[in-house]
Order: sequence, then structure tokens, then C-alpha cells
Amino acid sequence: MLSAFETAVSGALWPNERVHEAFPEVSELCSRCELEVETDFHTIWGCPCNDNIDSDYVRKSNRYKGRASSGVDTEPCLWLRGILPIHHTIISKDDIVTRRIFYTVGNPPPLGSWPSGAYYGDGSGGKYGKIPMARRCGCSIVCLNDNNVLDYGLYYSLPGEVQTVPRAELSSIVTLLEVVEEEAVVVYFGDNKPVIDLYYKGQDICAKASNADLYLLLFALIKNKKLTLHMFWMPSHLDDPNACNSKGEPKQRPEWVQDHDIVGNKEADKLADRAAEIAELAEWIVQPVMDAQKMANHIQLRIATIVCNLPKRKHVSKQWHDFAPPKVNPITQAEADTEHNISVTTSVAQCSKCLSRVHIKSATYIAFLKAPCKPAQFTDKHTASIIGQVTIRNQTTHITHNMHSFKGVKYCAACGFLAQRRMQSLIKPCNGSDARTMHGQRVLDAIAAQQLPPGVTHWPDP
Repeated sequence: MLSAFETAVSGALWPNERVHEAFPEVSELCSRCELEVETDFHTIWGCPCNDNIDSDYVRKSNRYKGRASSGVDTEPCLWLRGILPIHHTIISKDDIVTRRIFYTVGNPPPLGSWPSGAYYGDGSGGKYGKIPMARRCGCSIVCLNDNNVLDYGLYYSLPGEVQTVPRAELSSIVTLLEVVEEEAVVVYFGDNKPVIDLYYKGQDICAKASNADLYLLLFALIKNKKLTLHMFWMPSHLDDPNACNSKGEPKQRPEWVQDHDIVGNKEADKLADRAAEIAELAEWIVQPVMDAQKMANHIQLRIATIVCNLPKRKHVSKQWHDFAPPKVNPITQAEADTEHNISVTTSVAQCSKCLSRVHIKSATYIAFLKAPCKPAQFTDKHTASIIGQVTIRNQTTHITHNMHSFKGVKYCAACGFLAQRRMQSLIKPCNGSDARTMHGQRVLDAIAAQQLPPGVTHWPDP
């Protein structure tokens, strides 16, 4: 049932109308009655075959059919998912008190002069504790006499818009520290374990808690009044042999809990309930919210039951569609888009326009392909003036060189250095003709005589 409801509440019901949109070969008509298009509304409320389901959950919720039909457009989350809209749960909080008003039992000492000793406190959510907007909490503190019966105590309604049981119990502890005398040693027994456990984690951790404001007051009171506070947790309602914990198991009495501790906890519980009754809302205010929650629960059970009774859907072979674009090799893409006129010989790519050469496995190959091509200007069949820089293998000439080509030999017309397999000098700034070396002069003289320059064994171009 739970998984069925989770399927519906998450929008994963997939009626035939939705299946038909994805797979047109599947009919959009209802698989049960075959009378109407199977939508979410038809599945849950409109299909006459729902009456054939033998379940009180379906029969009891049939009375909401009219409201579902008229309200599905404005509140689809309620009628198709079982999610109660928040406006059905809103209750004004103008009635909540803004300050503590103390009520006492017995003959307590004046406030601020309660003596050191053992005290018992509790927080109660009241009659409507399970409805957050209607919850009005009460707080209490009690002290037992030497005969282990109630000596005195106080109780009050929790002030402020935040009405939770942990805050109510924490407020009781803060109030206790306010009413005891300075330098008192206080031993507190409570049945709210998270509140007590968090206190022992220290002030820094408490400063990040949801009730950090009250923890701040608690630690400030301990410091300013030089108090010693020991807190102990004990299970509630240990006087009831049928009491169970949240797991449904019988509550176990800790070894250190004495009979008078159980009495003290019970008395604190009574006063906290009395304090919650003082702030309790009138039933006519809460009843609409309770009715809305009850209706939402009936709808949820109806949805889960119907989903569990839907016929098994016929299997449809999946048609896989590959919507992902084909993967393209970046080098292949760059070669297709490049401005260079590339020819590859023995793993070396050469552009016939700009006369640059680069190894196809070089890390700069793709960058070279993406760079603009500046064609060389030929003055005759063998001589060309290269516009821009020359790339050979993974090195590029410095932009200050005046690069030329003669029969495939690339050189700087100013300094005379050759662009061969390794360009040690051409990658540096050009020194110009005035600082030309003897080697550079011999290179230029040889090219002027149309002879092989020093160090070149053959002409790269015929």
C-alpha cells in the first residue's frame, strides 16, 4: 500500500493517456472500462470499475466524488495525489500568549528563592498536539516533599508562535533556573531525551539548535547565578504497565529510577496537561482542519487501494532512440574546418598556402589547424615571401622574423637563420641584418646563388 501511494504522490502513475503520448501505438482508452480516456482523474474517481473493488477504503471515499469533480482543476494535488493544500490547515495564532502567566500549586517559595534540590518538569502538546497549527503547549515544574508527594509547583502556557513539546520542556528548565536561588545545585528530571542530550553537547552545539534562544538563556542563567545543573532523562508514564515506546515495545525502567521519580514525573505531566488546557483552542476552530486531514487520509487510502488493484499492463517493446549527437574526433573536425590546405607526408602535415609544417601527433596540431592561414606570396616558381609566422613541428617562428621560402627551404631574409627540424634561433626575436652572424650571411649568399645553404643536404621542393 505504501509503495502504491508513493507511486501516485510522486506523479508516476502513468495512465494510458500519458503512455499514449510516449508510445502512440498504445490506446489512450481506459484498460478497465474502455469507455473514456484514462487520465489520473478517471483512474481514481471516474472509472465505474472502481465500484468492483472490494474495499472499505474505496466505498467510504465515494462520498467525495462530487467534490473531486468540481475541485480537481483548482486542487489537483489533493484529489489526484492526496496532498492536502496548506490553506486547509491554517489556524490563526492571535490567541497565543506573548508572556508567561504562572499558576501555582501548593505553597511554593517566592520566585528567585527556590532552594537547591530535585525538580521534575514536563512539556505537553495538549489535546491537539498532533495538529501543528492547533497545538498549544503547556509547561510545568514540580517539587516533592520528604514523603515523596507533591509539595509545590508551577505551570503556565508556552508563549510565542513556536509551539512544540521540546520547546515547552526546555522553557520549563529555563524557568526553573530563573526561580531558584543563586548558587543553587539543581537536579532536573525530564522525559524529553533530545532536549537533555543536546544540553550535554555544550553551548556551541546548542547555539545551532532550533531552540537556540532558550539554550542561550539557560547557559546565561547558569553563568550569571553561579548555578550547578544536573539533568537526567527518564521514560514517561512508567506508572502505566501498558506503556510502550515509539517502536511498540514495553517501556523499560532504568535501574537508577526510583519510585519517587516516577511520582514526580507523573505530577509534572498532570500540571503540563493542565497548562495546555488553559491555552487549548475551541473545538469549532480546530474541527475544519481535522475534517480536512481526515478527508486527505481517505483520499490517500483510496488512491493506494485502486493502484494496487489496477490490471497488469500489457508489455510494449521498448523503442530506443539515440538522441545524443554522434561523437566526432576533434582532430577530424578541425581538419574539416581548417583554412589550411593540408597534405600529410610521413606523419607531417604541411600547408601548401602558408608553407607551415607540423607533426600530426604534436600537442599543437589542433591549435595550428584552428589558426588562420596567411598564404605566402610567390615571386616565381621557387621563391615566396611568407606572410606571418611559420610553424614546423611544435615550434613557431617569432613574429619579428621576415620569413621567406626558396625551393622549400624556409629562412629569415634579415638574420639568415634557417627553419629546419629544430628552430632554436627563429623562435627568439630577430636581431636584424645589422647583427647577422657569419652563418646567416653564408645562408643568404648560398640562396642568392641558388645553391644549397650550409647544413641542407637537398632541396625539400623539386
